[in-house]
Amino acid sequence: MVRASAVKFSRAVDFHFPPHYSLSTRILPYTVTNLMQFDDYKVVLYRQQDGSWVAEIPAISGCYALMPTREAALTELSAVFRLIADEYREKGLSLPSDTTEIVNA
Repeated sequence: MVRASAVKFSRAVDFHFPPHYSLSTRILPYTVTNLMQFDDYKVVLYRQQDGSWVAEIPAISGCYALMPTREAALTELSAVFRLIADEYREKGLSLPSDTTEIVNA
């Protein structure tokens, strides 16, 4: 029996393997990583009435940035995404998939 814990598991998981498998064969196929990256998400960018810019990833709750320029909002959004992704990873959770659908642009 091999005890493994990986990013997507909320707790350690026991795997039972036939004795003829090597240790690397036992662990590598079951190593799970969080594959969602910043570029995998749709970003919504819009300007507010006061002239400030909002950049957000609608698929991830709380993932937004409000800055004075478009470029600053996008840069800050990237930093916010990294912080949220780190929190998910520390908790052993996967980031949500992007289900954002553009209806009218």
